[in-house]
Amino acid sequence: MTARGGFQLVRLGAAMHGSGHRRRARSRTIADLTRRTGYAVAMVLRPETASDTLAIRALVSAAFHDAPHATGTEADIVDTLRDDGALTISPVCTVADEVVGHVAFSPVVVGCAAEGWFGLGPVAVQPEYRGQGIGQRLIEAGLGSLRERGAGGCVVLGDPAYYRRFGFAADPAIVLAGVPLNTSSP
Repeated sequence: MTARGGFQLVRLGAAMHGSGHRRRARSRTIADLTRRTGYAVAMVLRPETASDTLAIRALVSAAFHDAPHATGTEADIVDTLRDDGALTISPVCTVADEVVGHVAFSPVVVGCAAEGWFGLGPVAVQPEYRGQGIGQRLIEAGLGSLRERGAGGCVVLGDPAYYRRFGFAADPAIVLAGVPLNTSSP
């Protein structure tokens, strides 16, 4: 299926889903920070800068530490994409000048389409800031930037129930280079 704006989803399979029983970090809400400091604390989305590199690496490592589908290479993937000049869109979210969210968009080869396609991910939100819409805002900002660039499409390996809200749909006809075919049912 094709989603709005031509964006599509490739799903890796059941291994992407865990039992859902992982330890949840204590939540730190923006409202809590505002109450504690007495100052309005804003969530700021902006492009990654060179000074964010170490904070992004630490964030991605922390965000994927207990994830059942994590490989332990997620921070290395982001670093390699950056080093290769392949982080086309790389927004961060900061709260009180701390990087608490990041998403990467990089060029990918999908089937016969040689250019104009991008991969979304990894998406990382500091565990104590999850559930506040940070990941959603980062993804929406990145997809908006892809549309502005006239991208041919975007793929993501992930939970269809989550990514459907962004217009993605499972499409078994799409083959992403380097990703094993899903032999289980979607």
